Amino acid sequence: MISTSYGVLYQNGEDCESSMVFDITEVLLEECMCISINHQIMGKNTLPRERKIMLLSNALVKKSELQKEKKLLMDRIDKVLRTDKEDEPIEDINLLIDLLEKVVDELAELIMQIHHTNHRTYLEEGMTLDDAIILREKHSRQVGIYRSIAKGTTQIKDRWVPYYNNYARFISPTEFHKKADEYACKYAELNTRIQQKNWETKLIED
Repeated sequence: MISTSYGVLYQNGEDCESSMVFDITEVLLEECMCISINHQIMGKNTLPRERKIMLLSNALVKKSELQKEKKLLMDRIDKVLRTDKEDEPIEDINLLIDLLEKVVDELAELIMQIHHTNHRTYLEEGMTLDDAIILREKHSRQVGIYRSIAKGTTQIKDRWVPYYNNYARFISPTEFHKKADEYACKYAELNTRIQQKNWETKLIED
């Protein structure tokens, strides 16, 4: 009996003349066809892989990484430019510039995709992610303003100049700290909602 991956060439029991014989040529042809198909799959005729989906949160992380990479390349270029005439540059400045241009291009494209996604994604009815981010920034500024005023009133009271003391007695830092805390809570609540939406939203790459 002779076995192949496609079956038995000779059946057991009877002699070869009376046994059922597989057509060896057909078997070989089938094997050749399989090899050809595998070659096409592994070669140029490979079907394109499905594009990996990127979430908005991942895009923001990548944006931060590209910004750090850009700064690092700028620092390396600066070191090369500061090399003395007598010394050999430790790196090829042209290569660094090429790398920097690629990073800048990738970063710009990614930022545009993030902005398009924020503009088309709604955090709630009537409020896009763009709107929510602007509102979050507003709350952050309001916190800073009232914290600064509260700190200023404390500093005024510490001064010994008489006309400062007359004015400072009408100002209480407690009220400004309270306002700052209110806006800090609004900021934290909105920021949590934005972050959650980022993890639920696919980046628009078109």
